[in-house]
Amino acid sequence: MAARQARTHWTRREDVWLVQVREILGADKDWELVSQFIPGRTAASCKKRWFDQLSPDVLHDPFTPEEDRMIFWSHDKIGKKWARIARRLNGRTGNMVRNYWRCVMKRKYSSMTYRQFNEFMNSGTFGAVYGSLDNPFNPINLELSLAIV
Repeated sequence: MAARQARTHWTRREDVWLVQVREILGADKDWELVSQFIPGRTAASCKKRWFDQLSPDVLHDPFTPEEDRMIFWSHDKIGKKWARIARRLNGRTGNMVRNYWRCVMKRKYSSMTYRQFNEFMNSGTFGAVYGSLDNPFNPINLELSLAIV
């Protein structure tokens, strides 16, 4: 059995190769064949890179407040099933949604009080359709805890 190579970041050159090989081979890609054109990359890593980053279907714009609301609502209803949540957001992948939840949303929304979070969730058309939720990053009602002190 061959020794496993250390994982490295994808380079711009490898990304270009992957896109070009995909264009040459067409829609019915054999990922094992694709990986033979990119030294040091497996079929699985090529496929993952394509679907998570390079596919033209992947949206790289910042997440919108409406998408944030949908992520909160979906997380409340189905939990941490990131791929299922991503299906509700056009152009987003499960990996992208999971990373956004863990890194950006936690920092962005953890300081919101119960009232602020509900105002955010109910702004626009979202609240009328889906209803209010508790803030998963700040489950304790800070307004009450501050009044007690």
